[in-house]
Amino acid sequence: MERLPEELVLLILSFLDIQNRMRCALVCQQWRQLVADPMFWIEVNMQPFRLSLEDFHVAALSAQALSRTRKVDLTSCRLLHDDAISSIVQAAGMHLQVLVVGSCPNLGDASVVSIATYCPNLIILDLSRSSVTSCGLAAAFHQRVFPCLKKIVLSGCTDLSDEALTSIARACPALMTALLADCPRLTSCGVTSLAQACPQLRILDLSYCFWSSGPKGVDDGALANLRDYARSLRILDLSGCTRITDSGVLQLESGCPLLKKGNLCALSRALAHSHSH
Repeated sequence: MERLPEELVLLILSFLDIQNRMRCALVCQQWRQLVADPMFWIEVNMQPFRLSLEDFHVAALSAQALSRTRKVDLTSCRLLHDDAISSIVQAAGMHLQVLVVGSCPNLGDASVVSIATYCPNLIILDLSRSSVTSCGLAAAFHQRVFPCLKKIVLSGCTDLSDEALTSIARACPALMTALLADCPRLTSCGVTSLAQACPQLRILDLSYCFWSSGPKGVDDGALANLRDYARSLRILDLSGCTRITDSGVLQLESGCPLLKKGNLCALSRALAHSHSH
């Protein structure tokens, strides 16, 4: 193996997927160094190995390998913890543009702080169905600016509060897509902060943002503020938001000319559900 020229080994490695490339790193020291070439790690998709990928696998990746990584997908890598995720974002740093760590139940506040600290040029961030807390999110985004962040996914982050959403909104002035389904602590106050701080908002998912008991949740007040501040809104999902009324929908339509009728089907479902109770 050592007699093969490096150019030939690099060519061989370029045809392999991540799993087989990592196996090649075990052949010899020369191949290990070649596998660590950043050209092979511009995009890292670990989703196919979500059931077996553990922290020590990530530890085996050198900082050199991830030094130019632009996209990382760790969807449903349920065995990974904060230390592993933090090491990835620290290595990728300012080059990282897309980070998807949805359905990683062991991802917590430490990971969010690392992301906010080392990855200022993110364009897409998916933290859905993780264990991040409202306090962790608020602290991570406080007094920081992510000028390139256009899409954030926090669906299923059940501790997400209005205060945390306000911190996120203020840090992301270019935000165009916010997916916030199944966040029961959110109320119209948080939605208002989002609309005021993110005038380019086009896609918003607030489905099932309601308390199972009590008066809180997303209501017509949120729609009135979306009408006033989110005039670029095109798609809105309010499925399951039982406090929305016909009057609120009419107010929204009057101020959001780009919100097409076809995109109001979710509102119709929400209204139908609310009227049946």
